[in-house]
Amino acid sequence: MRALVFASIFVIACSKDNDDSGHSGHDHSHHHGDTDLPDDFDPSTEAQTHSETVTISYVTDPAPIPESALFSVTFTVSEGSKITSADATMPTHGGHGMTVEPEVTDNGDGTFTAAPFEFHMPGYWVIHAVVEDSEGTEERADFDVDCCD
Repeated sequence: MRALVFASIFVIACSKDNDDSGHSGHDHSHHHGDTDLPDDFDPSTEAQTHSETVTISYVTDPAPIPESALFSVTFTVSEGSKITSADATMPTHGGHGMTVEPEVTDNGDGTFTAAPFEFHMPGYWVIHAVVEDSEGTEERADFDVDCCD
């Protein structure tokens, strides 16, 4: 009986959430100050798809990107192409993504706005844009982002 009581107390103590930051679940407190960027970090807001067939650029609203606040990304693509989806991940943290899922809107003028985005912690992020070219082939472009000052 004594062993069962000890085991129960141990399980309760180990499962208690000790995060006082107001966020439930994953504790982000140890991530602050993460300024490690890869050696090939490229802050450019213009890129080509992986097969170099489509050129994509982007701007954010607001700019610069705020930490832990919603923002949108507007992409401009080569003529005849369209953005079909967009997302962002944090490669240095196991590749986890955002807590929101952006939807893409065709603005009718060769630009596409994806929203909402939210970088819920500072550090190295990659924005991913999936583009469909004029022949219907889907490709991806990636943009390195150092968030947030």
